[in-house]
Amino acid sequence: MEICRICRNEYSKITESHTLTHGGMTLQEYRLWLPHNELNFYLIGQPVHWNYTAGQIIQGFQNNKKNILCMYNSNFARYVPRAEVLISLIPYAKALILVDESGRDGEQYYPYTDPFKNKIAYVDASLSFNPLIDIKTFPLFFKVENDRTFDIYSLPYCMERRYVANYAIKDVSVSCIFGPTNSLRAQVLNHIQDMKISDYFCGELYDVLKTDWNQTTGGRSNFLYYRMLGRSKMSISIDGGGNIARFFEILANRCLLISPKWKADILYPFIDGETYLEFSNIKEMDEKIRFYLGHPDTLNAVAIQGYNFASVYHTCESRATYMIDIIEKNFI
Repeated sequence: MEICRICRNEYSKITESHTLTHGGMTLQEYRLWLPHNELNFYLIGQPVHWNYTAGQIIQGFQNNKKNILCMYNSNFARYVPRAEVLISLIPYAKALILVDESGRDGEQYYPYTDPFKNKIAYVDASLSFNPLIDIKTFPLFFKVENDRTFDIYSLPYCMERRYVANYAIKDVSVSCIFGPTNSLRAQVLNHIQDMKISDYFCGELYDVLKTDWNQTTGGRSNFLYYRMLGRSKMSISIDGGGNIARFFEILANRCLLISPKWKADILYPFIDGETYLEFSNIKEMDEKIRFYLGHPDTLNAVAIQGYNFASVYHTCESRATYMIDIIEKNFI
């Protein structure tokens, strides 16, 4: 017996027709749809579990009114049931965007890609280079990682609409919403507590009740986390500069973002003192926090500039436009 990953019911054999029905199209509708959209749609193959990068790409393409087909574990769009079916559609599509987070995620696709590699844009969504993939295997290679060590296109995270808490009262001066999971995080947490700021927050936030479970976040609830960001005047992001979602979650809530230097190799970088605050050591972070807390108008101005800048240049739509331009120059 097999279990359908969409409706969770057991079947002796999960058929293509059964799976596609859960995607909003019956098999017959799907076959009628394809001829009218030949070379006018993109395929997106994403990991077997929910993934920030895949979700942002899918959302950006959809918001830009692009036709897409995804694997059936996507909650966003029309989907096809198996990797080999998705790969078989490459001749009819503009390109396949293959998002891979661990190497194992992409294994479901690799046996079928050989005849079509000239139309595959590979996205390594891991936080270090995937040792199972040679970047020369595919004609286009995007990387979430900050440093452009090889001939790749940088693809950092971006700002999603769901990040915004719309909390009107900014009553927390500084927040550090993370645990001591590495040395720098531990140093920052300890130092903020030692600064004796009267209204700060340090630590992790989990919504035990999970009141806003959302399938697009892999079943996780961020309600309390986003509410704290909405209350914060300033918030600190640690790990990878612009390479983590927190960087953009802070900006989305109109907080003054404090972070190690933005390193992502992409157009429209963030600028220290204009759209965020960067620091290279704890002393520099301390000095900037004290200065901006003493100058609330300047603090608010930089926070709003950061939000406005990200809203124009670092959204899902802008990332999709960036990818589409590169893909169409190379494949079409």
